[in-house]
Amino acid sequence: MGLVLNFWAQSLVKFLIGQTAVTMENHKHCCVFAKNTQCVGCVNCQRCRGGGDACVKNMVRSLLEPPTLDCPIKPMLLIHTGKVRDLYTNPDDPEHLYLVASDRLSAFDRQICDVPGKGQALTQISAYWFRLLEKQGIPTHFKSLENEQTMKVIKTTPIPLEFVVRGYLTGNTSTSIWTHYAQGERVYCGHALPDGMVRNQALATPILTPTTKDTDHDQPVSRDDIVEKEKILTAELYDALEDTCLKMFALGQEKAAKAGLILADTKYEFGFDKGGKLMLIDEVHTPDSSRFWEAASYQEAMAARVDPKPLDKDMIRAYVKERCDPYNDPLPPIPSFLIDQTSHVYATFLGRLLSNAKD
Repeated sequence: MGLVLNFWAQSLVKFLIGQTAVTMENHKHCCVFAKNTQCVGCVNCQRCRGGGDACVKNMVRSLLEPPTLDCPIKPMLLIHTGKVRDLYTNPDDPEHLYLVASDRLSAFDRQICDVPGKGQALTQISAYWFRLLEKQGIPTHFKSLENEQTMKVIKTTPIPLEFVVRGYLTGNTSTSIWTHYAQGERVYCGHALPDGMVRNQALATPILTPTTKDTDHDQPVSRDDIVEKEKILTAELYDALEDTCLKMFALGQEKAAKAGLILADTKYEFGFDKGGKLMLIDEVHTPDSSRFWEAASYQEAMAARVDPKPLDKDMIRAYVKERCDPYNDPLPPIPSFLIDQTSHVYATFLGRLLSNAKD
């Protein structure tokens, strides 16, 4: 089985690099199901490098629960374009939304570049986690896969916060725990931090460090900010969400370890459905929402005072930050080899996740 999955992961890498993004003919009123759900390789052999990878998508489906492939073509209305995902609604189904993951890569509150195959990988990864968490008794907005890049989800009213769980003292953005620590701060989002820590060091225990969801720039906030000052959540609801986030993070770290990875940090989002039921929304434990390291690289990296080998979009974040002020300066062009490497990351991550999917 392991050899089969290794072959599949290698094939998926080739496929994703050759995959072209799906373009919507009309971004105001279009059909998100217009993409043929048949394997692209069976339609256009050039996209699968001569046909050798023609069944990659079908292999994905065999490893996950089958998506809903018999849905009729329906007119969809684009209602929101996010940093990575586009949100569509069906006028005949007001209780659900359709979340389409694009290939856009976002960092530093900006769109950096497109990474071929990224949207498909993100959708499959989140679908896996939503299903797993539902089995753990955690309600989610996930309903079904409509195609390789589209999830049907329950319509919710989002809580205007991102619930970031951190297990390590790391990060590159202005909101990261390491940035604040390196500037001399010893209290981060209400959590006291000891002196003498170094970059990428494990925290004594994972902590919840929420951020706002501002249009321009997210800001870290504490429990007191959320409960006492802004009164966004009650103390009881905050504490319940904190407990849920830490449980999901522990499960994520456990699954990551089985795949030879370290889940260093991640973010969760929540919303209420029309009946007031609280549920997990957006995405879960993807290379976009999380920081993953190769576990085998960690001890050597710490000894050398360098970052562990990433398996997420951090290589592009680091490239941009080394060359400009990523929040204010014009962005440097992203080299094609770096985009190809990032495509490899998403494909490799999905393959390793699925290799443990039956555990």
